[in-house]
Amino acid sequence: MIHSPFAAAFTPGTRFGQERGGPVEVSTRLLGELKVPSGRIVVTDPFTTSFEHPDSPLARRAPTGVFPVELAIARYENDDLRVACARVRFGGADGRAAKWEAALFEGQEPPDDDKIPGYGVDSGTGCFFDEQARTRVEEATTEEWLAVTERNMVSTWTWHVADVGNANLIMFSSGWGDGFYGSYWGLDANDRVVELVTDFDVLTGPLTERFELPLPPPRGRVRHPLLDRNGVTLRTGMLSRNTVILSGKGAAWLTLSDGTPTRMTRKRDESHYTWQSAAPDARLVVSVVVGIKPLDVL
Repeated sequence: MIHSPFAAAFTPGTRFGQERGGPVEVSTRLLGELKVPSGRIVVTDPFTTSFEHPDSPLARRAPTGVFPVELAIARYENDDLRVACARVRFGGADGRAAKWEAALFEGQEPPDDDKIPGYGVDSGTGCFFDEQARTRVEEATTEEWLAVTERNMVSTWTWHVADVGNANLIMFSSGWGDGFYGSYWGLDANDRVVELVTDFDVLTGPLTERFELPLPPPRGRVRHPLLDRNGVTLRTGMLSRNTVILSGKGAAWLTLSDGTPTRMTRKRDESHYTWQSAAPDARLVVSVVVGIKPLDVL
């Protein structure tokens, strides 16, 4: 179960290192209080669900009451802001999770592989609401929600809090946008629920393995177990020994060991890497993505 480092994500000022790119720094933003009259919380895309017949709630019951919802906001070197995580905090100011558990939906069996339970986002927005937020939501109401999120837009993220049925709805931008996102229960040492976090995969990154090739690289297709296991094809260009082409369903990238810059261009489903010259002892470094991992705290 690989997810963002939640405790660090909600500690303002924490900086994370990326394998490619500069550091990422987080801040937090309190959005409002979630009304939880039944303890049956729904996590979903608010613009694609029916509030008359909402999606299945999470299987585990949360405490009832009114609880703060806050976001962990990641800031990049170019000042781009992204919602990294959203959480409901049930444990009060001192409530901290000692362990994390994937949040299954009601009636869902635990996955038997590395897949996580979660929900799909098609509007770039996720949310929390209690299942008592059950009512007919007219198109005019949806349009009003959209208008408010436009007014609340900050850089590249937004939010809105709205009363719905006998509860309310708190919505927020979902990381990089559309995708499939998992949620996690934070439990204390006595297995009591103290947090619910939705992870938008902003504070995770690629787990890579590497190997090197001599320069100039061999002509034609290069075979290597790491490439074959991860669905990556590597071959040299037909006209230049300073061009290497990556393709396939897997993910990989190339660098030169002496720091010589490479230029990457996309052509259809291929990545073409070229360089001008390199030191006599330089080698081609092939980095292949073999999984994901939490970003390291700096």
